[in-house]
Amino acid sequence: MELLQLSEGNVNRYLLNIDTEIQQQSEFLDKLEGRLEAAKKLRGEAIELQRLYESGTAAMRDLRATGKTASCL
Repeated sequence: MELLQLSEGNVNRYLLNIDTEIQQQSEFLDKLEGRLEAAKKLRGEAIELQRLYESGTAAMRDLRATGKTASCL
């Protein structure tokens, strides 16, 4: 009977360790998901900044070539 109880105690500790590991992995994955979302947002912002820069560069090129600004309408 003692052997069975000892084994049960070991099993409970093992299950507790597994539960703790699962919780830690879950927290880690949550952090990674947050970082992924932040990276996606930054990428979108970088693309928008590049588009604005290229648009401004094209407008400056047109201004130099023609002496007139492009209409925004």
